[in-house]
Amino acid sequence: MQAVQFERTQGNDSTHYYYGNSRYHCRHPWAKKDLDQFLQDMKTAAMEERPSVHASIAKDCGFTGICILHRLYAAYGFNLLRDLVFDAMHILPLNIIKHHLNRHLELDLFSKQVAEERLDAVPWTAELKDGRIPNGLTNRLVFWKAEEVQKFCYPASEYIFGDLLPDNEYHVWVLLVRITEMVYSTGRNGWSEDDIHLLQKLILRHNILTEETESLKSCVTTLHSLLYLP
Repeated sequence: MQAVQFERTQGNDSTHYYYGNSRYHCRHPWAKKDLDQFLQDMKTAAMEERPSVHASIAKDCGFTGICILHRLYAAYGFNLLRDLVFDAMHILPLNIIKHHLNRHLELDLFSKQVAEERLDAVPWTAELKDGRIPNGLTNRLVFWKAEEVQKFCYPASEYIFGDLLPDNEYHVWVLLVRITEMVYSTGRNGWSEDDIHLLQKLILRHNILTEETESLKSCVTTLHSLLYLP
């Protein structure tokens, strides 16, 4: 599917895109996109046959072509910028969890030996043992499946990281723990309006602190996509 728009991360010269400045946009939300405003850019990208030029146009305008679903606009008023349903697999927090874990390991922010000992000592319940459980944080993280990432974040990581991570890093991490708990545990019992509002606030707070702790250069678009989870 084509017609995806990106925006450059401020202060980053690489091909890295992210919707930054979450603290500002928490109070002043992003303006809704106007399909007619971007349609010419889509057409220009779609008509270009030279691969290198097409790549340059797509990089500058943020579109790779005209999505086939745009045909529904004239008949039904279907706006592909606003009416598409997000694939839930792309807005779950698992990639963000691995991002934080990899960063913690690369920067040596906690004692790896203590973390491994605590992970080995986690008293997993019979329900949690029915499937994959995480092990080998420092040497097997790259091989962890989604279930292992989820179970490490919640319920295990608060016990493991409680007094190991620096306070500012732990503050960011514990927000992600609460998000994961709500998505994979609370959600099974049904959602209330209060739950949705709480999740929105947790995600906004997490994104703001992640930007301010790590800088925009390390933020990726999947972080912004969390906003569409509630």
